[in-house]
Amino acid sequence: MQMTVYLIPGINYHPNKIKFKQLMKRYGLEWIGTRELPIWGNTETKVTANFKRDEQKDITIEATFDIKGEGAAVEAISKFIVEIFGGKEVKEKPQDMQNAVGRKLKLFDMVWKPNVEELKRRGIPKSYIEYLIKRYNERRKELVGD
Repeated sequence: MQMTVYLIPGINYHPNKIKFKQLMKRYGLEWIGTRELPIWGNTETKVTANFKRDEQKDITIEATFDIKGEGAAVEAISKFIVEIFGGKEVKEKPQDMQNAVGRKLKLFDMVWKPNVEELKRRGIPKSYIEYLIKRYNERRKELVGD
């Protein structure tokens, strides 16, 4: 599976984000992320974004898009990012993005990982606990992209 990373100037994101989201929908990429960890994906393609923001001014300074997959969707998304967002391909995943993903996965685990011992103590049926664990693992796998 091919992976490409693009860095875009933040000023180009906001005015074009609706068109970008429409493109994601057109190629069947569903929103599977969170506000803190934006991810669109399907069985063939995954796009992860990381936004560096100035919260006081409420503006995006820059954004990084990590695209995994192959085929027409990847080509169309890459073309959009370069031509509309003014994105530049980077050869290595920026350290900021790796750190952000790690922090966001840690937060995801803190919120969504089932506390099996507590659930057992409360008398929750074993089948439901297994369902929660399975759902958590599937969701985390989607976020990580494994």
